[in-house]
Amino acid sequence: MAVWNATGGRNAREAPDALKKLQSLKALLQPFGEPSERARRAASKEELLGLLKTLEDAVGNFDMNLADETMRRLNEYSFPAQCATQIELLKTYMADVAMEEVLELAKSLRRALEELPEDGTSAKEAD
Repeated sequence: MAVWNATGGRNAREAPDALKKLQSLKALLQPFGEPSERARRAASKEELLGLLKTLEDAVGNFDMNLADETMRRLNEYSFPAQCATQIELLKTYMADVAMEEVLELAKSLRRALEELPEDGTSAKEAD
């Protein structure tokens, strides 16, 4: 029988076992982690715009499987340096399932990319 503390949580003695179980998942989940910097590839402006539009459509249609897949594909590409902060924030919003924020940020990123030169790059790429 588990012992409950005053805040309603389980006894701290059980925490190490739970942590060990979670840590054992690390090896299984590693292949799904973020690609290394070398693994990221450049994409055309049109490709990035298309993926962001797909993400917007998926979130707007509550298709979370497509949204997750699109986010995974976006994570495979390098983005212009001026978009790096927004891309990281987009990942955070997706992880938090903050769909309205994802929609707004995806639109903002598309506007920023549309303003870039045709090659879709800036002086420095960000991963």
